[in-house]
Amino acid sequence: MEDLAYDCLSELVERSMIQVKDMSSTRRIKSFCIHDLMRDLCVSKARDENFLHFMDLRNKVEEPIESVSIVPITNVRRVAIYCDRKSTDNDIVHMVRNIDGSLRYLSVHERRIAFEGVFRHVCNRFLMLRVLIIDISDLCTRLPKEIGNLIHLRLFSMPKSLIKMIPSYFGNWRCLQTLRVCTEYDKIPNSMCKLEQLRHLYFLNHMTGVGIGEFLRSTKSRNLLQTLIGVHSKYLVLSDLLQLENLKKLVIVVDENFYSFLHNPQTLTFTRLLSLRVIADGNDVKIDIVPLILSCPQIYKLTLDSLVVRLPQVNQFSPNLIKLRLFNLRLEDDPMPTLEKLPKLRVLVIGSDSFMGDEMVCSRGGFNRLESLELNNLYRLKEWKVEESALSRLGYLRIEKCRGLRRVPDGLRNISTLHGMLIGKMPKKFKERMEEGGEDFYKVNHVTSRVFIYCDTDYASDYR
Repeated sequence: MEDLAYDCLSELVERSMIQVKDMSSTRRIKSFCIHDLMRDLCVSKARDENFLHFMDLRNKVEEPIESVSIVPITNVRRVAIYCDRKSTDNDIVHMVRNIDGSLRYLSVHERRIAFEGVFRHVCNRFLMLRVLIIDISDLCTRLPKEIGNLIHLRLFSMPKSLIKMIPSYFGNWRCLQTLRVCTEYDKIPNSMCKLEQLRHLYFLNHMTGVGIGEFLRSTKSRNLLQTLIGVHSKYLVLSDLLQLENLKKLVIVVDENFYSFLHNPQTLTFTRLLSLRVIADGNDVKIDIVPLILSCPQIYKLTLDSLVVRLPQVNQFSPNLIKLRLFNLRLEDDPMPTLEKLPKLRVLVIGSDSFMGDEMVCSRGGFNRLESLELNNLYRLKEWKVEESALSRLGYLRIEKCRGLRRVPDGLRNISTLHGMLIGKMPKKFKERMEEGGEDFYKVNHVTSRVFIYCDTDYASDYR
């Protein structure tokens, strides 16, 4: 069904009915939108046919909403409510009371006050809901027990509000396919093992992770899980992950015991995993990432956010790797000689003290497929060299908070594909060198878009 839906979306793009907003590193549509005129037409048609209804409280008049005449909304299946800081619980309750109980989709956005009263009303009234999205910050973290009444839910998303614990009545949602929550509790209730359709599981507070081993061992949806975000290695054993035959995306939090987790008698191989992110639970956690990298032969997207014993060699990375992001690795040796040989790499981010040396070199012919490069928070970097024919397809370059860097490399002037640069939070002198009349202007004169952000401070202590 997902593949068919994507084919339909692609066809709409080809007909110019959908505008692509962002593409993924694999050239797949990541986000999209429609033209204003097309949106107006769709909204009008949706209202005529009771397919979708919008309630916008952001520009309401000063008089109380209760005094405004609102026509009851009947037989509408999908409603989106947009609020602001002036909106009250009573405003929203008054609005939703005019919707009959056949509602299937409800999303509430852009609001920063308590929502508990509205939540309870929604859970008691709209028992046929299939999609519930609460995209609100600073929400009350105690969910009403009435939420367990929504037994037809397919998707529940509350990404911005911390839930102190996952309630047991989540287990009532036998049809649930996607769960996105932020929780500080490290256990999953046994009742959730009853969920038979779960495909995507997001725990969004990555720094603590969630205890999930027992859940994976007993859940009825084990063979359906495709996404597992924000779990902690200390609650898992290898066999837990090996059972997830269809796992495509994994974000795992690790600690100093990660070594014993990996070196298990069983062989760990993720045959279908396409995206992997590893996050250290603590600034001093240092891991050997190579065994895990070797176990993921198909991944095309990799993010490492931890101290590592060593950077994997070229033949240890997946040959399909397209996007690589490195944070907090604290490598002493220049990683470029290794990374520039990755055959399909198109997007590279090196940030947050991932390299602790003072010179970085992109050698002749290296990075022959790289299209986007970001250097961020490399405070010790002083010299960056780009040799002839290196970065031959680079289209976008971002340099941010590398305040020891003296100048952009001379080799940039030979990269004809470079059309965009963003320079952020760099010394004023660095910026002035690239402006018209500056010493380095000839290197970047051909770049169509050159953007400077917060580069008006001298940072004298960092610029040497």
